[in-house]
Amino acid sequence: MEVTEITTEVTAFLENQRIAYFIPPVAQTDENVLLAPFSFKYAAVNAGMGWIGKNGVLVTREYGPRVRLGSVLVKHPLPEGKPIHKSLCAENCFRCAEACPYNALKGTQWNIHKQREEIIDYQLCNLKRSQFVKKHGRKNACGLCMAACPVGTQK
Repeated sequence: MEVTEITTEVTAFLENQRIAYFIPPVAQTDENVLLAPFSFKYAAVNAGMGWIGKNGVLVTREYGPRVRLGSVLVKHPLPEGKPIHKSLCAENCFRCAEACPYNALKGTQWNIHKQREEIIDYQLCNLKRSQFVKKHGRKNACGLCMAACPVGTQK
């Protein structure tokens, strides 16, 4: 099931229950700053769904970095997960950084106090992503860092 389908089902339920909700914007609007108004990754981290990998994306135990995120903020009490505030990536694993053809990943172990610039050169990654999209006609980035990650690949 796609994120948009799940969001549609969730919002229909919330409307039926008369629970107030808000769907934050998915992406940044400023190509210079590259910050979205709401961080889906940090919402997931604070919900205990995963941590930020050395590739700068959310990594979950089950799926690794191979997830798509959506958010629906609700004004209603819900069960809480336990936040994850430090990386669970192996200290000696650098597969994602080694897979990046542009050297945008710095191989830095994340924790909640790290700035994203310590982990990834977002400007370089965004530039190369944009070039990749134009060249290959796809809407997503190269994804080599996500494909290289060993987390969540064991069945």
